[in-house]
Amino acid sequence: MLAVLAVLVGAGCADFGLEKRRLCERVPARCESPGNGDEPLDEDEGSDDPDAGTSTDAGTSTDAGTSTDAGTSTDAGTSTDAGTSTDAGGPPRVTDRQPLMPMVQPGGMVSFQVTAETPPAGSLSFEWSATLGTLGTQQDGEATSSVSWKAPDCLASGTPPFVSATLTHSLGQSSAVEFLVGGLPDCPAWRPSGTLSASRRDFTATMLNDGRILVVGGRAPTSALASADLHDPRTNTVSPTGGMAVKRWGHTATLLDNGQVLVAGGRDAAGSVVNSAELYNPATGTWSPTGSMAGTRHLHTASRLRYDGKVYVAGGADSLTSLNTTEVYNPSTGAWSAAAPLPEHRHGHTATVLPDSGRVLVVGGTRTYYSGQGGFISVPLATAVLHDPYKDTWSHTGAMAEARGAGHSATLLGSGKVLVLAGTGPSTPLATGELYDPGTGTWAPIQAMAPPGRTGHGASLLGTGKVLVTGGSYGGPLRTAELYDPEHDTWSSALPLAESRTGHAAISLPQGGACVLGGGVASVERYEEGAGVWKPVEGMRSVRKRHTMTLLPSGRVLVVGGVDAMGVRLTSAEVFDPLSGHWTRVGSMTTPREGHTATLLPSGRVLVTGGTSQNAPAELYDPDSWLWTATGVMNQNRSGHTATLLPSGRVLVTGGLASTELYDPDAGTWVQTAGMTDGRVAHTATLLPSDRVLVTGGGQPRSASLTTAEVFDAQHGTWNVAAPMNAYRSGHTATLLPSGRVLVVGGFYLRSDSSRPSLDSHSTSLVDAYDPESGQWAAVASMTAGGFMLSGRHDHATVLLPDGRVLVTGGTTKTSGNPDSFRTNATSELYNPALDTWTPTSRTAGVRAGGHRALLLPTGRVLVTGGTNDTGAELYIP
Repeated sequence: MLAVLAVLVGAGCADFGLEKRRLCERVPARCESPGNGDEPLDEDEGSDDPDAGTSTDAGTSTDAGTSTDAGTSTDAGTSTDAGTSTDAGGPPRVTDRQPLMPMVQPGGMVSFQVTAETPPAGSLSFEWSATLGTLGTQQDGEATSSVSWKAPDCLASGTPPFVSATLTHSLGQSSAVEFLVGGLPDCPAWRPSGTLSASRRDFTATMLNDGRILVVGGRAPTSALASADLHDPRTNTVSPTGGMAVKRWGHTATLLDNGQVLVAGGRDAAGSVVNSAELYNPATGTWSPTGSMAGTRHLHTASRLRYDGKVYVAGGADSLTSLNTTEVYNPSTGAWSAAAPLPEHRHGHTATVLPDSGRVLVVGGTRTYYSGQGGFISVPLATAVLHDPYKDTWSHTGAMAEARGAGHSATLLGSGKVLVLAGTGPSTPLATGELYDPGTGTWAPIQAMAPPGRTGHGASLLGTGKVLVTGGSYGGPLRTAELYDPEHDTWSSALPLAESRTGHAAISLPQGGACVLGGGVASVERYEEGAGVWKPVEGMRSVRKRHTMTLLPSGRVLVVGGVDAMGVRLTSAEVFDPLSGHWTRVGSMTTPREGHTATLLPSGRVLVTGGTSQNAPAELYDPDSWLWTATGVMNQNRSGHTATLLPSGRVLVTGGLASTELYDPDAGTWVQTAGMTDGRVAHTATLLPSDRVLVTGGGQPRSASLTTAEVFDAQHGTWNVAAPMNAYRSGHTATLLPSGRVLVVGGFYLRSDSSRPSLDSHSTSLVDAYDPESGQWAAVASMTAGGFMLSGRHDHATVLLPDGRVLVTGGTTKTSGNPDSFRTNATSELYNPALDTWTPTSRTAGVRAGGHRALLLPTGRVLVTGGTNDTGAELYIP
């Protein structure tokens, strides 16, 4: 696939006008009739499909994204025929270009080279240009020219850069070579994102299940508020919603499992500390009363517990002193009950639910108490304590190096550690930070942020794994922002806010970036980080799942078949242009298909096989004419199989059965070859650098998963049993790493000896790596993004990124012990092979439980399509 990408990039995949002109010369009818591809065709999928009513069971097919190998070694020709041969008066003919697939890191260097035929008469001259970045001094030979190029740090417009070479014959004619360079992120930016109904401080902001943010209460500037706003980060708008019955500030707001929001405590308009609580219903935009706490409190914390969904309220202060009391709210009954008290009285602290154990980490804060001599004393705390909700017990853990009385932040990182930053020390705001390791119960200092420090700031975990710190105060509100990189323990400056703010809310957004709200001002600002984010693109022409995506030599993406929202197989096909972001309908297949394969052949055509209700001829798509033609019929009807392009140009099809077969593109025929030991579907097939094919896992419908693996020797046409994996898997993925190892991720786990398959089966978070040289498997770090017991997944999608990391997104998670515990895994995460670590990244906007597809584009971004009940498509920017 990389070779194909490289050639198309070098050839200048932006020139789709030339492609269309060539098409019109070959097939004039396509350009003379409406619906020639430049405008959407009829959206009705079934009108001309012979099997449009043939429904498939969308729940029983285990299509693991048995990813279509889009030509892993397809050499589509490294030369560019830029015209006729270089004779007198002819344009220069380019015979080679390097690199074949330019990918670069921000600020990185790339060397480009073009080679042409030596002209029989006259001479060649070369001129290089770039749309972005900086060109070095070019080096010219008689028929060769090279130049170095430094990439920009980011893309202000989101448009990838092009580096071009113009070759000019001394007799006058010229030709051009264009390289599209991928791998660069967008530039970060702050965008206005609406205005709240009031200038708020000491309020709460809670993200709802639908992605909107509920802003409640607070002070403006000193009087308490009952009003509430809804901010929608997707539309950058704010709208009012129902107000509370009680004006309050210094309260807490907690999202419940049922989607409602519990607001508790705070101070009212008269300054009195209250014990009342209210529930917000997002469906109706209204509030209703619920049970009141036993005691009044404000400046407390409220944490939703992982194991039962109850809300745990700890500490805070009454009108005079700090509290050590705790209470638990039961959403089912609307009642509060007392729980074990804190070891220390405190208010203004932070509380973080740890992902693995479900324990609550309480950090810092202030203890205010009556001295007994007519006065009150306030002491900032460095201590930290852990609450075990299962046992309702408290235990001391390591103390911080510095006391942080209020205004500090606590951020749960993807590693499971907790980052505590800044806040008010014994006398002034701090610039220091500390990192808590739940595994050891200890704290470690980190590099200090830029002086002088801050308190009342915001801290947001971004999709890149970095933490964005915004605003706060040091003698007055701040506009400054900084980025902390936990992986390297470094700080860097970030773009400043448009307005100074302190005591604001800072919310991490699911698709990447963050927004800050209020803080003494009414404005809302959204931070677009430029990397580690998902961005929507134009939706497909059809809703589809279990389709295929194939990268064409033009740089565009062919999407074929699948099923619609009703489970009806599709014949339709469409093409995505990564540069324009638009979809175009192309010719339809003859036969509806889902769970099929699509393979890019050396000729540039695409072979589609299987996925039909009855065995039917395979079909070939011609990107030049946009038309389909039938080719040979497989010996067996297959679905959930794999198709792998071999170095010989033949295509190996495995699965659906134990038998395998080979397609010969020159003859258009199929021949059966040696069969596998095990029949399997929902398996993977990976072409190894040694021209062998590794097949792993899978199973048969409603049967156990497999641990077995087999290797096909393409030169001898034989299968050899390989060492088994460390886990049973089907619906998993396999990714060839730059090191040559194969990374096998997740899958559906069901042992063959299970007596309770519906209870014992589950989605595994385990990951194995296969070493082709030793033929052995090694367990590597397990996935973590879903949290405790929820990080396993199957039917997900996996893509190797340009920097060598692996992106895993979507899929389904089933937990053991419950036959009906299937849930969509909406998370995405990144595996770093060099560090053997997983890091959560931002989530797709679409809910993709399976049947979606992901593909790396020449721009270095990842296109994800399907798996939802709409036409939505998204791009991930690494």
